[in-house]
Amino acid sequence: MKTPRIALFLVFAALPVLAADSLPVKPGLWETTVEIDMAGLTLPDSVTASMTPEQRAKMEAVMKQMASQGPRTTTTKNCVTAEELKNGEFNAARAAQDQNCKYQVVSSTPKRREMTMTCGGQMNASGHMVLNIADDANVQGDMQMKMQQSNMNMKFRSHWLGASCPAEEKN
Repeated sequence: MKTPRIALFLVFAALPVLAADSLPVKPGLWETTVEIDMAGLTLPDSVTASMTPEQRAKMEAVMKQMASQGPRTTTTKNCVTAEELKNGEFNAARAAQDQNCKYQVVSSTPKRREMTMTCGGQMNASGHMVLNIADDANVQGDMQMKMQQSNMNMKFRSHWLGASCPAEEKN
Protein backbone atom coordinates (compact mmCIF):
# COMPACT_ATOMS: atom_id res chain seq x y z
CA MET A 1 0.00 0.00 0.00
CA LYS A 2 1.37 3.41 -0.89
CA THR A 3 1.90 6.24 1.56
CA PRO A 4 -0.55 9.13 1.00
CA ARG A 5 0.78 12.01 -1.08
CA ILE A 6 0.81 14.39 1.88
CA ALA A 7 2.97 11.99 3.88
CA LEU A 8 5.40 11.61 0.98
CA PHE A 9 5.66 15.38 0.71
CA LEU A 10 6.43 15.64 4.40
CA VAL A 11 9.01 12.87 4.18
CA PHE A 12 10.88 14.79 1.51
CA ALA A 13 10.40 18.01 3.45
CA ALA A 14 12.09 16.32 6.39
CA LEU A 15 15.25 15.37 4.55
CA PRO A 16 18.11 16.70 6.64
CA VAL A 17 19.65 18.66 3.80
CA LEU A 18 16.44 20.66 3.43
CA ALA A 19 16.50 22.21 6.86
CA ALA A 20 18.55 25.33 6.28
CA ASP A 21 21.35 26.86 4.29
CA SER A 22 24.95 25.78 4.70
CA LEU A 23 24.60 22.59 6.69
CA PRO A 24 28.10 21.33 7.55
CA VAL A 25 27.75 18.08 5.59
CA LYS A 26 29.40 16.58 2.52
CA PRO A 27 27.95 16.91 -0.96
CA GLY A 28 27.22 13.70 -2.82
CA LEU A 29 24.90 10.74 -2.52
CA TRP A 30 22.92 10.48 0.73
CA GLU A 31 20.68 7.70 1.95
CA THR A 32 17.82 8.68 4.26
CA THR A 33 15.68 6.28 6.27
CA VAL A 34 12.42 7.71 7.58
CA GLU A 35 10.05 6.08 10.06
CA ILE A 36 6.54 7.57 9.88
CA ASP A 37 3.77 7.06 12.40
CA MET A 38 0.43 8.67 11.58
CA ALA A 39 -2.49 8.90 14.01
CA GLY A 40 -6.07 9.89 13.27
CA LEU A 41 -5.50 9.79 9.53
CA THR A 42 -8.58 10.99 7.64
CA LEU A 43 -9.22 13.03 4.53
CA PRO A 44 -10.43 16.61 4.87
CA ASP A 45 -13.94 17.42 3.64
CA SER A 46 -12.45 19.67 0.93
CA VAL A 47 -10.90 16.55 -0.63
CA THR A 48 -13.80 14.14 -0.18
CA ALA A 49 -16.53 16.56 -1.29
CA SER A 50 -15.90 15.85 -4.96
CA MET A 51 -15.73 12.05 -4.53
CA THR A 52 -18.53 9.62 -5.22
CA PRO A 53 -19.75 7.69 -2.14
CA GLU A 54 -17.91 4.61 -3.45
CA GLN A 55 -14.62 6.52 -3.89
CA ARG A 56 -14.97 8.06 -0.46
CA ALA A 57 -15.66 4.69 1.19
CA LYS A 58 -12.66 3.14 -0.57
CA MET A 59 -10.34 5.98 0.48
CA GLU A 60 -11.60 5.89 4.07
CA ALA A 61 -10.95 2.13 4.20
CA VAL A 62 -7.41 2.64 2.87
CA MET A 63 -6.74 5.41 5.42
CA LYS A 64 -8.09 3.31 8.28
CA GLN A 65 -5.94 0.34 7.25
CA MET A 66 -2.84 2.53 6.96
CA ALA A 67 -3.38 4.00 10.42
CA SER A 68 -3.81 0.53 11.94
CA GLN A 69 -0.51 -0.71 10.49
CA GLY A 70 1.56 1.46 12.81
CA PRO A 71 4.90 3.02 11.89
CA ARG A 72 6.28 2.52 8.39
CA THR A 73 9.88 2.83 7.29
CA THR A 74 11.01 4.19 3.91
CA THR A 75 14.57 4.53 2.61
CA THR A 76 15.48 6.87 -0.25
CA LYS A 77 18.67 8.08 -1.91
CA ASN A 78 19.22 11.68 -2.97
CA CYS A 79 22.07 13.51 -4.60
CA VAL A 80 23.03 16.81 -2.99
CA THR A 81 25.46 19.14 -4.74
CA ALA A 82 27.89 21.54 -3.07
CA GLU A 83 25.97 24.44 -4.63
CA GLU A 84 22.71 23.18 -3.13
CA LEU A 85 24.33 22.91 0.28
CA LYS A 86 25.68 26.43 -0.03
CA ASN A 87 22.46 28.01 -1.29
CA GLY A 88 19.86 25.77 0.36
CA GLU A 89 18.18 25.32 -3.03
CA PHE A 90 16.65 21.87 -3.01
CA ASN A 91 13.83 20.45 -5.07
CA ALA A 92 11.96 19.54 -1.89
CA ALA A 93 12.37 23.11 -0.63
CA ARG A 94 10.87 24.44 -3.84
CA ALA A 95 8.03 21.92 -3.53
CA ALA A 96 7.47 23.13 0.03
CA GLN A 97 7.20 26.69 -1.21
CA ASP A 98 4.65 25.52 -3.78
CA GLN A 99 2.64 24.07 -0.89
CA ASN A 100 2.68 27.45 0.90
CA CYS A 101 5.04 26.16 3.59
CA LYS A 102 7.20 28.48 5.62
CA TYR A 103 10.16 27.36 7.69
CA GLN A 104 11.59 29.26 10.64
CA VAL A 105 14.86 28.38 12.33
CA VAL A 106 14.34 28.44 16.11
CA SER A 107 17.96 27.69 17.00
CA SER A 108 21.04 26.73 15.05
CA THR A 109 24.50 25.50 15.98
CA PRO A 110 27.01 23.58 13.86
CA LYS A 111 25.71 20.32 15.43
CA ARG A 112 21.99 20.97 15.94
CA ARG A 113 19.21 22.74 14.10
CA GLU A 114 15.69 23.29 15.40
CA MET A 115 12.89 24.58 13.16
CA THR A 116 9.18 25.14 13.03
CA MET A 117 7.09 25.01 9.88
CA THR A 118 3.59 26.02 8.89
CA CYS A 119 1.81 25.12 5.67
CA GLY A 120 -1.33 26.73 4.32
CA GLY A 121 -3.62 25.73 1.52
CA GLN A 122 -5.02 22.19 1.43
CA MET A 123 -2.30 20.91 3.76
CA ASN A 124 -2.93 23.36 6.63
CA ALA A 125 -0.30 21.91 8.96
CA SER A 126 2.19 23.00 11.56
CA GLY A 127 5.22 21.20 12.84
CA HIS A 128 8.50 21.10 14.68
CA MET A 129 11.75 19.52 13.45
CA VAL A 130 15.10 18.91 15.12
CA LEU A 131 18.26 17.92 13.23
CA ASN A 132 21.30 16.53 14.98
CA ILE A 133 24.47 16.58 12.90
CA ALA A 134 26.84 13.94 14.28
CA ASP A 135 29.50 14.74 11.68
CA ASP A 136 29.72 15.71 8.01
CA ALA A 137 28.48 12.26 6.93
CA ASN A 138 25.73 11.50 9.47
CA VAL A 139 22.55 13.40 10.33
CA GLN A 140 19.50 12.32 12.27
CA GLY A 141 16.40 13.98 13.59
CA ASP A 142 12.72 13.93 14.27
CA MET A 143 9.67 15.85 13.19
CA GLN A 144 6.17 16.20 14.56
CA MET A 145 3.37 17.51 12.34
CA LYS A 146 -0.16 18.46 13.27
CA MET A 147 -2.63 18.62 10.42
CA GLN A 148 -6.36 19.25 10.33
CA GLN A 149 -7.20 15.57 10.14
CA SER A 150 -4.19 13.78 11.68
CA ASN A 151 -0.91 13.90 13.53
CA MET A 152 2.36 12.55 12.23
CA ASN A 153 5.63 11.72 13.94
CA MET A 154 8.76 11.02 11.94
CA LYS A 155 12.24 9.94 12.86
CA PHE A 156 14.94 10.02 10.24
CA ARG A 157 18.61 9.33 9.78
CA SER A 158 20.79 10.11 6.81
CA HIS A 159 24.26 9.00 5.98
CA TRP A 160 26.60 9.95 3.20
CA LEU A 161 27.28 7.17 0.69
CA GLY A 162 29.89 8.87 -1.48
CA ALA A 163 30.96 11.90 -3.44
CA SER A 164 29.59 10.77 -6.81
CA CYS A 165 25.95 10.32 -7.71
CA PRO A 166 24.49 7.88 -10.21
CA ALA A 167 22.59 9.70 -12.96
CA GLU A 168 19.22 8.41 -11.73
CA GLU A 169 19.78 9.93 -8.26
CA LYS A 170 20.53 13.45 -9.46
CA ASN A 171 17.82 16.06 -8.73
